[in-house]
Amino acid sequence: MYKWEDQRKYFAKRGSYHSLGTIASIPHLAKKNGVAIHSFSFSKAQNGKSSCDRVAAQVKRKLRDFVARENNIRNAKELFSAISQSGLKGLSVYRATVKREKT
Repeated sequence: MYKWEDQRKYFAKRGSYHSLGTIASIPHLAKKNGVAIHSFSFSKAQNGKSSCDRVAAQVKRKLRDFVARENNIRNAKELFSAISQSGLKGLSVYRATVKREKT
């Protein structure tokens, strides 16, 4: 089991993560919504930009090209299909359905 308390202490000591509230709220949100959160990933931007911004720009460009070829992106399934067909190297795309845990 992942120890959220350890994560909070790590960032609190360093003072380097300014959204400690996000990490601290994860156990509460999981319990409130009846889901199990097994991991949480984040990327802190350096100089206002992160590697995620670069990848997001590439994905948006591919989606614009996809629509320009007279395709549609009207829902999650079509978005998944468009990104999957984009040909971007090093990008993994997953589509999932969240099921609530019975309490």
